[in-house]
Amino acid sequence: MNKLLCRPRILHGFLIGLGISLTGLFVSSFPMYAEGAERQQQRESSAYAASAANPEFTLPSSVQAPESVQQFARNQARVLGAGSPESSHIWGRAELRFFPLGPGTHGWLVHAYVDDAALGYMIIVASEQGDLVLSEYGEGKEPLYSFTLLKKALLRQQLDPQVVTAGGGSIELRYMPPMLAYWSVKQKNGDSLYIDAAGGDLLPFEVVQAAEQRLAAGDPHSFWSLSFKEKQQIVSSPDPHVLDASTFTVDQLHAVPLYDPVEQLSWITSPAIPVKGTDDLFKLWGQGQSIVFSAGERNMYYGGPLPVGGIQVWTSLSDGMKIAYAAIGGSSTLQRRVPLQTLIHDGHFYVFDPLAFVHHQ
Repeated sequence: MNKLLCRPRILHGFLIGLGISLTGLFVSSFPMYAEGAERQQQRESSAYAASAANPEFTLPSSVQAPESVQQFARNQARVLGAGSPESSHIWGRAELRFFPLGPGTHGWLVHAYVDDAALGYMIIVASEQGDLVLSEYGEGKEPLYSFTLLKKALLRQQLDPQVVTAGGGSIELRYMPPMLAYWSVKQKNGDSLYIDAAGGDLLPFEVVQAAEQRLAAGDPHSFWSLSFKEKQQIVSSPDPHVLDASTFTVDQLHAVPLYDPVEQLSWITSPAIPVKGTDDLFKLWGQGQSIVFSAGERNMYYGGPLPVGGIQVWTSLSDGMKIAYAAIGGSSTLQRRVPLQTLIHDGHFYVFDPLAFVHHQ
């Protein structure tokens, strides 16, 4: 049953009455990476709350983000353009707009726009060592933290974002590693909601609140200390002021057909398939297999179980180090690219058709 532990809408109808409890929460704490950054984030969170009241809101100016974050984002945008033949010239001229990701995370959401049309997004956070790292990224017309998605989600709760903010409430962007992106919606009367920023699901209030409290308290079992002790597992910069676009190259996304894991549930009772790196995934895909990722009790942090839809490899020009980002989701929600080592550390992989996999052994 742990394979199915996820946000409500992912397995609509399949989880009713199962009564699975959410335990083993996995959160993190980060050091301050720039003097005054937390105060700056709080100011920008307030700016977002005010702008969210208007469906035609405009994002805060990118100059409000620290220069190191802006430079890191610009460099990665140029690299992404080189790895996306369809948009190679677009990423390089994209307008980058920055949002702070709530108190305690020391992270930033970056939306990329060209001619006011959404191109994609990046999540940049600071590690325990103070490095800026590319936690995740994606492409598409409906990026992570889409206001259209937020408005629809609030309407399902009989709420209007304009009424919430005009009435003295607030709407803030929040993020918990490895990839729980959500809005914190607080009404003036004290009622609060947490809404998934990728699919619009209503998240379990008590679970998210407890995780936020652990984050604020500085949980020693932090995500970063457990998953990213080795820098090669994620694109990062120990000195973002001197990082330039030639530091990395990125391959074109190796994509495979998308599907929905709930369409064929036989993988739930199958054993996990050992995956240590990209070679294992390519072998399975070469056998015609579709792959499911599930983080068990941590699925809330991924929105899983999710299909693995591809691999994109970054290569360091300084030492040839290869860093793989896996594309997960995309069958019914936004496809997001996250470090493959994060998935390997946090969960397990299953084939979509276990009987077919056995046939290939």
